[in-house]
Amino acid sequence: MHETGIAMEVLRIASESLSGRAVHRVTALRLTVGRWSGVEPEALRFALEAISAGSRFDGCRVEISVVEPRFRCDACGTEYAAEHHLEPCPSCGQTAGALVAGDEMTLDAIEVEEA
Repeated sequence: MHETGIAMEVLRIASESLSGRAVHRVTALRLTVGRWSGVEPEALRFALEAISAGSRFDGCRVEISVVEPRFRCDACGTEYAAEHHLEPCPSCGQTAGALVAGDEMTLDAIEVEEA
């Protein structure tokens, strides 16, 4: 399960962003995961909860927003949702769209309880 490695990196990034601050504990992590990112949100949540035990992240809420795939038509510029890369643009029918959302994985916010 590669989500464990991703969870470790999320906690490393969060820890680095909190360095130098007097933080008693982290109360929440907010993440965005694209449906096409290759990351399973519930497996990531489980991994974060498991590897954070005993740390200042122990017991924090893990809020994950899932982003659906969106494309921008290369021909007319229309943005549209699609289930696969070859789905035609609803405006002009072209199939050459660029993926603009749905493959991301970001740590958006960290809520803390100050020491």
